[in-house]
Amino acid sequence: MSTTLLNDFHNSSCTVRATVDVDSDGCQTLGLTKSQWRRVNRELCGMDDCDCGVVRGEDNPHCIAIDGGDTIYR
Repeated sequence: MSTTLLNDFHNSSCTVRATVDVDSDGCQTLGLTKSQWRRVNRELCGMDDCDCGVVRGEDNPHCIAIDGGDTIYR
């Protein structure tokens, strides 16, 4: 499934193909590979010294799970 992630601080977006799981409470978890996560970081922000949080905005998934065990929560 194609999902668009947003960064409302930089007004940028990135579309990726990923698995999306929704639990019984409606919390969305987006599953990304490590290379997809690097691409999302580069396209949404790309600056090492920025504190924007990369994925920002109300329309983003609640949780992002990266292959290898890391899970990022908003």
